[in-house]
Amino acid sequence: MASFVHHGSQIVNGSRLRVWRRDLGFWHVGIAIWQDGSSLVIHNQKGRGVIWSFLADFAHGEKVVVVDVPNAQHGAERVNRAIHFLGRAYDLVLFNCEHFVSLVCDGAATSPQLKGAMGLVAVGGLVLWALANAA
Repeated sequence: MASFVHHGSQIVNGSRLRVWRRDLGFWHVGIAIWQDGSSLVIHNQKGRGVIWSFLADFAHGEKVVVVDVPNAQHGAERVNRAIHFLGRAYDLVLFNCEHFVSLVCDGAATSPQLKGAMGLVAVGGLVLWALANAA
């Protein structure tokens, strides 16, 4: 069973979750759903799109971090929005797991990890260009 890292309130429907995917080197994020006594997560997974998973499968053997805990009304709204996206295809650049969760929780699709990675690629490209043109 997955263990949790969270200080304060308990996890509820619509909580924003993340787990460090050590095998892939990034944070994977999803939305907590409690249905019929089962701990589920709706998340966007490469090769599968937006899906339901059991919490243990989402955790992939790592600790699950509860990023935020909404009130009951916001939690229900998040769950309804997340369900609406079930089956939508994954796209690394336009609709990855962070895009999905930020769209559900905040109304805007953003991916800080992707933005950071693209910044590193751009800096690396500039360094290589500078080295190639320095001679």
